[in-house]
Amino acid sequence: MDYSKKDEDFIEKRSRENLVETYREELLKVLRGYNRMDFIPLSVRKRMREDGVLKRFSGRYTVTELGMEMLREEASERLVQSV
Repeated sequence: MDYSKKDEDFIEKRSRENLVETYREELLKVLRGYNRMDFIPLSVRKRMREDGVLKRFSGRYTVTELGMEMLREEASERLVQSV
């Protein structure tokens, strides 16, 4: 089956959103300053870095602006859906 570029972009975006939602609590730990990353599997950390959700700087992981934006969006979407 052939997918259009638009379909591929949507699938990639949805996959990234699902990844952030699945690891929401763990990403919030990173935001609070935890640097031991044993609570996020190595393969997931690699994927998050490739997707631009996490970055590593001076041996420490941080959540990128994109990651923080996605965390905020997911939280606001849950509030809207629960009303």
